[in-house]
Amino acid sequence: MGHGGILCGKCDPGFALSVPFNCAKCSSKASTVAVFVASFVVLLVLVGIAVHLALATNALREGASDPQAPVDASAGDVFKLLTLFLQYVFILGCLPVAWPPLMRFVFSAAGWLFASETGTSFAWALSPFECLLGGKSVPPEVLKLLIYLCMPIAVATVELLFFACIYSCCRPKARSQKVQFCAVVLLVSAFFTFPVWVRTVFSLFSCHNVQDTALSYSLWWVPNMSQACYQGYHKQWAVGLGVPCLFLCCAYPLVLFAWLWQSKNHTPSSSTGQCAAHDWVTRLYAPHAYGWEAMLLTQTILLVAVSVFATQIGNYTAVLLAGLHLVVSLQLLQMVRPYAAQLLHRVHVAALCCLLADVFVGLLVFAPAPSSLPASVGLSAGPLSIAQVAAAVIAVALNAGFVVWCCVLTVMRGAQNPVWKRVGAALVRLKERVFNKQALPVARPSRRRLT
Repeated sequence: MGHGGILCGKCDPGFALSVPFNCAKCSSKASTVAVFVASFVVLLVLVGIAVHLALATNALREGASDPQAPVDASAGDVFKLLTLFLQYVFILGCLPVAWPPLMRFVFSAAGWLFASETGTSFAWALSPFECLLGGKSVPPEVLKLLIYLCMPIAVATVELLFFACIYSCCRPKARSQKVQFCAVVLLVSAFFTFPVWVRTVFSLFSCHNVQDTALSYSLWWVPNMSQACYQGYHKQWAVGLGVPCLFLCCAYPLVLFAWLWQSKNHTPSSSTGQCAAHDWVTRLYAPHAYGWEAMLLTQTILLVAVSVFATQIGNYTAVLLAGLHLVVSLQLLQMVRPYAAQLLHRVHVAALCCLLADVFVGLLVFAPAPSSLPASVGLSAGPLSIAQVAAAVIAVALNAGFVVWCCVLTVMRGAQNPVWKRVGAALVRLKERVFNKQALPVARPSRRRLT
């Protein structure tokens, strides 16, 4: 229902593409706008929390007697690894797999968190973002990609304006410190929006091969299966916009690694704040793994490529490659041990194990039904469905437990933050003032007898 065109890859009026070859019914535009705005606001809040934790951790390090001394895992470090885990959950959810409903709900939450993808789950009564883009001069699928390509700029701009109003007005700093502050905001914003941006760029080159002699072309653009690949407007957008953006995707990890290589002997300053931007990408790691941040970006690019081009390489092969990617990442993590704190190493290993559990559920979807049972039994699909539900429940429990664990670690590690201490002290004073007012009677003026 709602599907049409070549390989039923195009959506009928009143429907919109949520994931490749999957159309969802459009609901009211007001609800879709509300959900998209709420997603963007939540993303801004998460980026703001990460920026604040980065600046607070850097301030604590600058105030230390020995800035070069190894520091324990901070709240910002744990929050960064939690964000990386949620990004990978979002990427796995974009694989064209018939996930169990419980898994689709989890992937929908991650997609809504980072990309306002509201139509990736049938469990949510929400329409895809494309439902808002009809009737425009630019094709809806292209307009959606343009909005997602501009999302990092919008996030960075809002965060810069917000933190500039707070830190510039309340805490005037030198010009060099303001430059470092802007660099931290830009790096954190890029880290949060990088997977969605890469996925959007790769979508411009995602074509599906259709072996049908009745068709004039064999390659068709996956976001719109009625548009021939590299023909018409797709050729203009793919060459004019996709090629420069693809160059930026590949150049960003290289530029970051070159910057880290140049500043690997960087000495933090305890007074000028020059280490703010540098420390956000190096504080987590040991000296021998100063360039691991660039490795994480490269791993993200490869996993996004597997997710986007899954229709070309085959759905089952894509899930296998995603699992292989996670296994290799886990092996590299065990071999290199890049993190300076042992706690961060355990958190990253636990994240990869939870992601491998998700991949196992995806592989179980392609498992053939048992054929050894007699036809009269009538339970040929029963064991497989039970296994899918059980694996999905276990995977969701592992993912939820990991998220709760990271949130608890973030709160516990952030308890030493001066801002948290001031907030806690203010709450204690407010509590004492309220309770004292209730406990103590109101003093009345004394009446003296007149003689």
